[in-house]
Parts: sequence; C-alpha cells; structure tokens
Amino acid sequence: MLGLGVYDEVRQAGLQSQDWQDIRTRINHAKPEPLAFCLGCNEPAHVKAATSTERIPHFAHYKGGGLSCPWGEDGGRNPDDVRASIYAGNQESPLHKSMCNQVLELISLDPRYELGSGVVDGYLPPNGGGRGRWPDVRFNLDDLGKFAVEVQLAPSLATEVVARSKYYLSQGIHLIWLVPWYTFDRVTRAFTADIAQEAGGNLFVLDDSAVAASLERQTLCLWAVWQADTGMERRLISLDDLEYRSDRHPLFKDVATPAVFREASLRRESLIGELIRTKSNWSSAIVHPVTGERDSDFDRLLRVMFSIWAEADGRWVNFLNRQENISGLLNAYLNSQDGQCRAQIINDMLTRTRAFGQIRATVWDKMRDALRHPQLSVVDPTISEAMSYFPEVYRADLRGDPIRTDILPDWAT
Repeated sequence: MLGLGVYDEVRQAGLQSQDWQDIRTRINHAKPEPLAFCLGCNEPAHVKAATSTERIPHFAHYKGGGLSCPWGEDGGRNPDDVRASIYAGNQESPLHKSMCNQVLELISLDPRYELGSGVVDGYLPPNGGGRGRWPDVRFNLDDLGKFAVEVQLAPSLATEVVARSKYYLSQGIHLIWLVPWYTFDRVTRAFTADIAQEAGGNLFVLDDSAVAASLERQTLCLWAVWQADTGMERRLISLDDLEYRSDRHPLFKDVATPAVFREASLRRESLIGELIRTKSNWSSAIVHPVTGERDSDFDRLLRVMFSIWAEADGRWVNFLNRQENISGLLNAYLNSQDGQCRAQIINDMLTRTRAFGQIRATVWDKMRDALRHPQLSVVDPTISEAMSYFPEVYRADLRGDPIRTDILPDWAT
C-alpha cells in the first residue's frame, strides 16, 4: 500500500480488527485513486469487512479484477448491486423519521441554538459549487458551529460513509452519526465500524435515557461508545464534551489512532533485534519488501531512520555505522548516492521529530544539496515500507493540523 508498506501474510496475521478498519478507511478515502495493490498481480485491491464468524477482514480485488492474478479472482457483487439491496425503495422508516424530529426538538432546547437553523431532511448546497447533500438533521449552535446529524438504522456502504464524511469536512460542518444499540457484533453490524472510524472509533446512540438527560439538561445528550482493551465502554455526554477540530469529525475518545501507533510500535520493536544482530554483517542485509532479495540500499535507509527515531526518543543508538552522534551518521549518509535520492524521507523525519534539535548546521547544508537530486517517492515499495514503521511521522491524517500533541508520542512532536 502506498505509504503504508507491504502487507504480506505474516503482517496480516498480526492485524487486529481496528488495524483492518484503518486500512479499509484509508483506501476508501483515497478513491478514485488506488492506494492498495495486490502482491500477486499488482491490480488495485481493497479490504472486505468480516461477513461471518469464520471470515475475517481481508484484502480482495475489485469486482471484475484479478483475472490474471496467480492467486485467483474474487467473487462478489459490485457497489451498485449492494446499494440496490440496501436502499431498495429508498423509503424512510417511521422510526428514522421520529428520531430525526426528536433530535431537532432536543437541540432546540439549548439556549445556544440558532433559531431557524434547524432542518430535517433539507437540501444543503455546497460552498463553491458541486454536489450537495440531504442531511437527516442540521442545525447551528453558537460557539460550537454547524452540525449535521445522520441517523443510520440500516447497513450503509463504506463508500457512502466516506463520501458524506469528506463532504461535511469540506464544508466545515461537524458530522454526528447516530446508530441503534446493538451487541457490537462485527458480523451483524459490520457497517458501523466504517461509521465509527470517521470519528476516531466512536459511535453515538440516542435512547430513552439520553432523551431524559437531554430534557433535564436542556441540550442534546448522547451515549458515546467505543471499543476499549477490556471491552466496549460508554459515556453519557453532551455536544460540549466532544473534541472539535477542523481536520476531523467530533469525537469523545480517539481509539483509532492509538491502535495504529501500537501496531507500528510492535513492528519497530520486532525489527530492532535484527538491525542490531546484522549491523556488521552486510551479507545479511534486510530484504526488499516485495522481491524478498537482500537490498543494501533499503537496509541502510531503515538503519538511518531507526537511528533518528532512537535519537528523538532520547535513547541514541547508531544502527548503521560507528559514528558517535546523529549528525555524523547523517553527514556520511547524505554524501552517498543512495542517501541523496532518499533525502526527502529523511528530511521529513528530522523536521517532524525531536531529533531536529540535535542536528548540526553542516547536516542541513548537506540536506539542501541532497534535495536537489531526484528523489524516490512513496511509489517505491522500499520508501513506502520504511514510512510504514513510523505513522507518527508520515501519517498526516493522524498527526493532525494543528499537530495533535495530546495523542502523539513525545518523540514525534
């Protein structure tokens, strides 16, 4: 996957459900540009959600793809078929309509509610042209901004979820999805994982107890629900309890980002021993992520990046050579031919971590010279694989804008 590395069988075996959901959402957000490619035939791929207790999330070709793949093609319906079965008749249920009206009724009790801003099932034209949307409920609150509430009582396509999410973000509108209570079983309610991912792994529920709390507090109250290490947790909250940012939808507790960081941390720790063991044995260089052949350029890149990470984390280790500090290591690396065409990925890691303050001026001079050379991009599988070890550095969606110092580890701030 571009920017996320190679997911071979070993890596896939270690992925948790939240890791799979992150990959699935990233692929859908990148559309129409392909982000993931089959290792067998190099055709675009996506992640299928779990559909039974035996069938876990997995990579698959798109409908009609994989005809020349040595691993075989995939069956399944195309998105139009699925959409037709989900939205047959496009009829609104009485429960859905009642809940939409109730949401508007409760939020209108809030003294910050902007009179006339509340609409149920009204068209919302986009700013700057293009396609608009029909949010189930929309309203404005002084100090908090514009809101859209989508009441989702039935399965929804992941592409539909992502499309709505991207639209509301582009319009500066806070999106809240409401779903019904359920047992959080991944099989019967797999679609809610797509919804939760858009809010950092959070789901929101309006039930009788939340309605009672809303009436008592004179504002809209909801249950925030998320998957913790010990099981599902929930908290009765109001809209004031949510975190608001311009680059993501409101959430109460981000559990999606830490899951990505945990997976990367485990991968880093598993590789450290190998880097130390083979440091002085170049015949045992780290192998190319696709070909499986020893690749000294990829090996050196990883060693430099892990050395920068160690410096940023306050536990300096030179995984590459005998230089006594990070500046000496980088001076030598940026002088080499393979280092010059990889200067951009190194520059990004230095400027986005605490190693930045440990670099001498002579290194930055070398960096400016190296950046004038043609650079390898994320399309190169070795660059993508190397970046995948450090999502805290290279995942702009996780770092946030402004930087999310509350959730990033100290070394990446």
